[in-house]
Parts: sequence; structure tokens; C-alpha cells
Amino acid sequence: MSEVVVFFFSGFKYYICIYICAQMVLTKKLVLGLLYLCLYLSDSSCANEDKSFYCLNGKVIDLEEACNGIDNCNDNSDERYEVCVRNSCEDKFRCNYGGCIDIEKRCDGSPDCWDQSDENKYECASSDEIAGLYAGLKGNCPGDFEFECKIGNTLGCVRMSRVCNGIFDCNDSKDEDVEICSAVPCMNEAFRCSTGACIRSDKVCDHIPDCADGSDELDDVCLENKFWHKPITEEVEKPRPTSPDILEITEEKEIVIAQKSKWLRTFCKIEDDSGALIAEDYFTSNTYKTGATVGKNGVVHVRCKSGYQLVGEEFKFCNGTHWNTYWPNCQRVCKLKNKLSLQRECKNADDSIDCDASTINLKGTEMKVSCASGYESANAEHTFAHFRCESSGKWEGNSSLPNCIPKCGIFWDAYESTLPWIGSLFQRGKHPQFKYTSSVTILSPFVVITSAHVFKESSIPEVNSTEPLLYAIAEGKHRKEFSPQDEHGYVLHNISQIHIATVTIKETVQKLAILTVVQPFIFGPNLRPICLDFGASYWNSLGSYNLSDVGEFIWEQRNKRYYLTGIVASWNEEYHISAFKNDLIPFINLK
Repeated sequence: MSEVVVFFFSGFKYYICIYICAQMVLTKKLVLGLLYLCLYLSDSSCANEDKSFYCLNGKVIDLEEACNGIDNCNDNSDERYEVCVRNSCEDKFRCNYGGCIDIEKRCDGSPDCWDQSDENKYECASSDEIAGLYAGLKGNCPGDFEFECKIGNTLGCVRMSRVCNGIFDCNDSKDEDVEICSAVPCMNEAFRCSTGACIRSDKVCDHIPDCADGSDELDDVCLENKFWHKPITEEVEKPRPTSPDILEITEEKEIVIAQKSKWLRTFCKIEDDSGALIAEDYFTSNTYKTGATVGKNGVVHVRCKSGYQLVGEEFKFCNGTHWNTYWPNCQRVCKLKNKLSLQRECKNADDSIDCDASTINLKGTEMKVSCASGYESANAEHTFAHFRCESSGKWEGNSSLPNCIPKCGIFWDAYESTLPWIGSLFQRGKHPQFKYTSSVTILSPFVVITSAHVFKESSIPEVNSTEPLLYAIAEGKHRKEFSPQDEHGYVLHNISQIHIATVTIKETVQKLAILTVVQPFIFGPNLRPICLDFGASYWNSLGSYNLSDVGEFIWEQRNKRYYLTGIVASWNEEYHISAFKNDLIPFINLK
């Protein structure tokens, strides 16, 4: 009998609903009529009885399947924090994000929450393990209720009451770590942030982020949208009618909507499609979560994670409904490492750009790499390569970089009087005046050699004669002394190291000075190294030299290139450069 009554009552309300709707159409009060009717008959067919959950990908599942720890939508939209955060779970285990699973599945060794919070080591620790975990959190802090973390550039201590309160007190964010905080129980009336921290419920949706990640100010959380409803139809978005009869109804409808969405005030929204944007409150340094809102007059500092570049202004001001200028975004970038031997040509969207003006380039940048001026490819069939900056942040190409080596031993006839591999060594005196000491021969971008006898005496007795700060190398052949405080026209290179290489040949000790420079030589037609010949076996021969020639170098021409082959050891002896091969190669291979 009771079932018949229920059926009759339900059917009666159905026909009442149809009747009233028809009357409202005739009186042009359809919207108001339906509104009041559905509020009164909230459990009837006029009310929203759709027990389905609409996934973001368009899939429809049962409402009961949402927030159960299982990705039933296949895009995880039914297990989102915004959807599940207000779940209490009653007699079930509540995952950190709000999903509910059977209590028996907690700490069973297999994660059932998608965020694995049911297998959290702090949640599942035995009584014997808790003391050890607590000691790990306490670290070297002297107090019983203190927490060790990085404060500034060193380790420091904060009170345990400051841990998991939604505010970053540690520079390394350890005090708001989700693994620690998700195991901390929240009071019944407290709100749990997506990091697991607990904040007062009256702090939620006040347009001031109290969670460290701003999850208490997420638009979807604060509007309490019913995620299982279908998307709002375009009817709601239509302009307000001007008819007096319908205007009154529309205003009344808007009042009801406003009451349901009291939090919907003037605000600006944090947006990010890249997943790399970091937005922080300018005054509190609290970090906003993507989708969170900022109240009127809020100021936000925006930056990007490593590997991305901010396009737009880094400081934004919310004027109530809009940001003061367009919202910035983070674009993927590829890093560039400068290499002396290579030159690059870049373009982005058919516009040529200067690759070398920045150490990073935006995604989509195309780059052609070839040998720089003063260098040539070791493989005549592989002289260049093409690359593209991809969304992974890496340069992708169909070939490797060309192996570019210096063009050695070549000079133009017009510069025959000044060989491009010759430089001049100057020594500083007690006064800031540099005097010519000897010539040097350039072997690589960072290495020159000269005679070792140059470093027998120091111009300043108190300073060792091999102290690099006493010397400077000028590009080209120059002998006129100069002061670094005056204009002199020399291109100078400071010296970082002076190495005296020593070998014994036929019971005679021979020495060679190997110098490395701080700033590399930039090779081109007027400046390049001499070629080295290590291929021949050691030899010595007799000659006739002036005493001033001792320590000078001997070179010879082969196939239009000049090779350094020997050293004048005495007035009547010369030795092949291969005698110093073991000392020279480690320096020449300097990157």
C-alpha cells in the first residue's frame, strides 16, 4: 500500500509540474515559475536528479564512481582535488586530495589513492618507527617540539606548530611537504590544502591565499560547482531582456544565483597552460595554485621554472575584474652553450634572431650551426647541422655538430710582415708600466709558448718571476711599452698559468714556457694559431744561430701551411717540438 502511495504522490507532483509549466508559458513567467517550482519540489523530476558525473574528456560515469580513488574518467578528472576536497569520507579512509577508499586498504602495501597518500610512511608507521621518523624531522634542533629545515643558506629550526600550517617557513619548503602534511589530521572544521596542510575554514575563499599553494582560493573550490552537472547552457549567457515582465523575473533569478554563489566577487584568475608558471603574492610570498583567484588590488609576482622564459610582465595588479595588462605565460626554451669554434644562425617564425644575444632560445627556434671564422671542419663532407628547439627543452636535429678545428698556419700575403700566430709578452714593473719581454707563439685559443729564459728574473724582486699577474700578452707584434691606465690600442690577454716544461736531451736540460690565458683568442684572418707537427720522431741538428735566437721557434711551410717544428736550443743546436709533446698536449686540449 505504501508503495502505491509513493508512486501516486510522485506521479501527482509530475503532473502538477507539467501543469504549472504550461501556465507559466502562457503568462510569460516561465523562468520564475520553473525556479520556484523546482525549489519547492526539489526531489521531483523538475529538480536535477542527474546522478551522473561528466568527465572533462566528455565521458559520463556514475556519480558514485567519483572520488573513489580510481580514475574512472581515464583523464583523472573524477579524482581531482577541486572535486573531492570537501569529502569527509565518514567511515572510510580519506586520501589527501579527498578521495574515499575502504579503510582496509590503508597501509596494505599497495597504493589505492592516486596520490598514494594511503601508503604514506608517516601514516603507516608503527609505534616503533614513529620515534625514528620524529627524530629525523627534529634533526639537530635542541627543543623537543622543533623542526629542522633550511632557513636562509643554513639549517635552522622552526616550531612544530608552524609545520603544515599553509605558510612556507623553510626556504626549502620542507615544512609544507605533502608527504608530511597529508599524515597530519585536520580538525573537523578545518580545510585541508592540496599540500595536506590544515587551515581555519573561515580563511577559505576570502581572496587571500592561506594555503602555501593557494588551493584555498581555487575558483572551482570556492564556487562549489556541482561537477556532475552538465556544462551551463548558452541560455544563461544571453543578454538580459528589456521587456518589463521578463526583466523583473530575470532580476529575481539573478538574486537567487547570487545567493548561491556569494563568493563570486570581483577577482582575477591565475592561469597557466605550461605547468611552469609560479605566481606569488607580492606581500606574503605565498604561492598561488593554477586556477586560484586574486582579489581586487592584489599584486602578484610571476616567474617561470627553470627551462622556461616568462613572456610578459613579472608584476601583475588586479583591478577588480582584469589584470592591469595581459596575463604572461611561460614558454619552453632551449639553452645554448657558447663554443668558440661554432657560429649559429637562428630564426623563429621566419624572423631572423640573434642566437648569441641570449643563452636561451624559445621553443620553435630553428638553428643552423657551422664553423666560426678562423675554424674549419675536420670532415669536408660535414660542415654544418640543423637543429630545432622542441617542447622538451632540447635541441633536436638529424645530425651531430661539425667537428671544427682552428685554421692553423695560414696567413695572407698582405700580412706577411706580421705573422698571425705571433703575440708579444709584456712584464709589469713596480710602476704601472708594461715593458716588452719577448714574442710568443699561439698554439690554441688558450695556449701560447715562449722561451723559458724569459722568466729567470722578476721586475719586482719581492714577487716570483713566474707570477702570472706580472705579465700580459698583446695580440700581434708590438714592442712599445704602455701603461694600462692610458689608451694604447693593444688587445691584451691576462695570463692564468705559467708552466715551465723541462726535458733532458743528451744529458742537457732543455726548458719551454707554456702559458695559458684567461680570455681566449678569437681566431680570424688576422689572428690564428700555427700548426703543430708531433708526427716526426725526435731529432736534433747543428746550425748557426746568434745568442739572441736561443729559445726561438723554427717553422717550415708545407702545402701552403706553416708548421712549428723545432726550437733553437743553443747557438749551434735545434730540437724537434715533439720533445715537449707530453707537456704540450694536456694544455692544447683545454676546452
